[in-house]
Amino acid sequence: MKTIILALTLLATIFIVFACKQPRYAAENLPEKRIYWGNGGGYTGRETNYLLLENGQMFMQTHETGDSVAEIAGTKPKLAGQIFKTAESLRLGEVDFQHPGNIYSFVGVMKNNAVHRITWGERNMPVDPNIQDLYRQLSDLVKK
Repeated sequence: MKTIILALTLLATIFIVFACKQPRYAAENLPEKRIYWGNGGGYTGRETNYLLLENGQMFMQTHETGDSVAEIAGTKPKLAGQIFKTAESLRLGEVDFQHPGNIYSFVGVMKNNAVHRITWGERNMPVDPNIQDLYRQLSDLVKK
């Protein structure tokens, strides 16, 4: 009887582990729901883009890599989900704020198969502090 209970417990544990596994995406086949952020400008005009998926996967694209997107170390799905909730509460897809300076930062979301970006950098046109906080939170993911 103890053997049957132990076997069923082990089987249930294995089932739970596989049931909770998040799907993995390739750079060529990304889901529509994603958050973009990054920075650019300056003398070279170089722009660095990052993107976060709900499953915690992250990708990077720089001026040097052209259109190619490379996967980088991601984060936990729970943290990614919290960031997506924050982005939704800020209604990023509806905010129209385009005030880049010579050096600029941006954050955006995918909306109707197009990226909707909020860009800031002009000294006399500060972005909403809540958007700036989201940008810092996203940037901290890359630093880890």
